[in-house]
Amino acid sequence: MKRLLFIAVVLAGCKPDLGSPTSLVTGLRILGVKTEPPEVSPGMEVKTDLLAVDPSGRMAAQAMWSLCLAHKPPAENNVVANDCGQQNKQLEPLMESGPRVIVPIPMNACALNGPDAPPTKMGEPPVRARDADVTGGYYQPIEVKVGAVRAFVLERISCNLPNVSVDVVKEFQMRYKPNNNPAFARLLVGGLELPAVVEGQSPVTVNVRAGQAVAFEAFWSPESRETFAVYDVTRQAVVDRPEELTVSWFATGGEFDRDRTGTTEADTVASITNAWVAPLTPGPVRLWIVLRDNRGGLDFREYLITVGT
Repeated sequence: MKRLLFIAVVLAGCKPDLGSPTSLVTGLRILGVKTEPPEVSPGMEVKTDLLAVDPSGRMAAQAMWSLCLAHKPPAENNVVANDCGQQNKQLEPLMESGPRVIVPIPMNACALNGPDAPPTKMGEPPVRARDADVTGGYYQPIEVKVGAVRAFVLERISCNLPNVSVDVVKEFQMRYKPNNNPAFARLLVGGLELPAVVEGQSPVTVNVRAGQAVAFEAFWSPESRETFAVYDVTRQAVVDRPEELTVSWFATGGEFDRDRTGTTEADTVASITNAWVAPLTPGPVRLWIVLRDNRGGLDFREYLITVGT
């Protein structure tokens, strides 16, 4: 992985107060939602696995789910249409609740969120279709609420290529493979493997000293970094690109060197490193690692660390 050299500049001996880092878990948080499969065609169903946590650990949350059925105009800057994200007008609640539910993806998802012609109202001009992201993807927003905490899951949907020839469509369909979720392999803490917390089993912990600097290395499976076909508009050709992977780090105490680490297309590594300084207060610390690829796939793990004097 490429290494960057940072030069620190001290101004008058003062460090600005930027507040708590995003990696610090002090209350109820939604850290991620794993969907299976992570990419589907309109009309299919997906299964969710919600990672909602608080300082005591992962929660068996009574989550409420809704589908966003609004078309997001290209002029809106938010990822989710304002009618869903801000106005709550076009959210369709699902009957199921809990961390693991089945979500039906609308048949018209590629019109609401993709390149197909969006629905228009009588007397109004046609609405421009959505543009794909840099990976050629389109996404169906799914809202999840746990108490007062709210988040949106973006489920990748398979849509047709717009404005290309039939030959290009055929080539793309032959070469493109729907996304699979990445998978964590293991976590090394100070060079030793720490088993993840497994639901229903007594957790394994590692002991560290208060204030100790600890080296982490997170590994993913070789299959996690997939190569996928995408239509390159500039070259007007179907090309293959490798996925980029990112790891978000969360804990109930201490401080990470970086809240988020990741790879680029040029990197071929199978792991990522980070450093963490244990808190000065002894006691248990919960750690969560969330692995994402840039096509919407996700995996996560929970770990337990005991801080001693």
